[in-house]
Amino acid sequence: MTTHHMKSDELRARLQAVIRSAKRASARPRLFTLTYDRTKLKSANPVTRLEYQKRLMVWGAQFPHTGDFPDSVCLQNGTSFLSLIDLDEHFSSMGAYVIEWQDEQESEDAAE
Repeated sequence: MTTHHMKSDELRARLQAVIRSAKRASARPRLFTLTYDRTKLKSANPVTRLEYQKRLMVWGAQFPHTGDFPDSVCLQNGTSFLSLIDLDEHFSSMGAYVIEWQDEQESEDAAE
């Protein structure tokens, strides 16, 4: 009887761990657009300086922390970052940037 009880407790603990993991894994990636320029970069070439003034836009996704996997951010051009802090450090060193979260945009559109 005691052995059966221990197995039941062990099974219950494993089931709870699986449920917790599934809840974390159900956290969905957040989509965003990143609009940025490269105005802080320097160049002696006047054509390149003009290119640096242009605002560029890429799609990105933030993948939430799920159990064994840390947060990560990936951009459509293949660039990835370990976190939003890393993304911020990278793009703020090049110039100005703006992130627009698509889930927030959808909420605003639905409210109108």
